[in-house]
Amino acid sequence: MAVNKTVLKRSLVLVMSDGVDGKGAAKTKHISFPDVKASAEPEKIMATASALSTLYDEEILNVYVNEQQALTEQA
Repeated sequence: MAVNKTVLKRSLVLVMSDGVDGKGAAKTKHISFPDVKASAEPEKIMATASALSTLYDEEILNVYVNEQQALTEQA
């Protein structure tokens, strides 16, 4: 049985340094940018993340793409 995957929506998530808490542990914040095209290439997504990072004072720690996918069985 084959299963098809359909991307319903994607978002770009930047994880940034947000200082330290009262105990000295590092804090992070997540900034999400919705509506990333399903056809967007990883290189272009990373270039966009790099361009967006220049708008923030905080250091970018990670770049993620979140996807919502629908799975359907093919008869």
